[in-house]
Amino acid sequence: MIRSSPVAADGKLYFIDERNNVFVVGTGDQFEVLGTIAMGDSEGTRATIAISDGDLFIRTPQNLYCVGK
Repeated sequence: MIRSSPVAADGKLYFIDERNNVFVVGTGDQFEVLGTIAMGDSEGTRATIAISDGDLFIRTPQNLYCVGK
């Protein structure tokens, strides 16, 4: 189940489900899953992914991750 809000950047949508799986989907006319990432924490999250200066900040109950170049 997804309770966080999706965020958009660089022509993609990012969101995380309650099992800490991050989904990246395209914004084109056809639905396309571009990638998924299992964050691996034991408890679920409802936190929305934050974006700043091209970096993604992903908060789970145990950790805060920064994904970027």
